[in-house]
Amino acid sequence: MKHYARFKKRGHTGEAALERAEQGTGSITESGYRKIKTPTGYEFEHRLVMTKMIGRPLREGENVHHRDGDRLNNAPANLELWIVQQPAGQRLEDRIEAAKALLTRRGITHEVFSQHNTSSGLLSFGA
Repeated sequence: MKHYARFKKRGHTGEAALERAEQGTGSITESGYRKIKTPTGYEFEHRLVMTKMIGRPLREGENVHHRDGDRLNNAPANLELWIVQQPAGQRLEDRIEAAKALLTRRGITHEVFSQHNTSSGLLSFGA
């Protein structure tokens, strides 16, 4: 991945080489998915998780969708099995829930960002 593309996608340029996942967990592809080493080669982690969830290999035409859009969040609750190619983007309610979870993890409460500045169309954060 080129520096500009990496910056645009992640907000930083990071290392120029292939990003590495945590020790022993494989690597992260240029497109942002984690690949795990298995006895048969490298597999996408989200596909392995879904295979375990449904108890069978994925069939042709099936793919795995990340509800919050985070390709590294392979928690079962974040994955959905789709029969056809999913549309670009995420559902609004999934993005809102992901944003709330992120703000909660960072200790930001609803009261801090609840006011809406109608003149600019942006959220107004309290002091």
